Amino acid sequence: MKKGTPLAAMFGMWDLEAEQHGNKAIFNVVSKVGGVTSDVELIDAGQTLKGTTVARSGLGQKMTYSWRAERLGCKAKS
Repeated sequence: MKKGTPLAAMFGMWDLEAEQHGNKAIFNVVSKVGGVTSDVELIDAGQTLKGTTVARSGLGQKMTYSWRAERLGCKAKS
């Protein structure tokens, strides 16, 4: 499958840009028809990943998601 073809896009073959700032990172995927940006932060001694993801269409539409992921069975001691 050749990168840049419609079939490749269906399988998620896009360029990913990333920046890291301490325990925070920004991931950015840009395509001809929009893009996705995620700001993520590792918190609670590495047990929780918290983020915000913005998906943009080429038509100017935008959806924003806030999310949180926790490791199962590995709770940090407080």
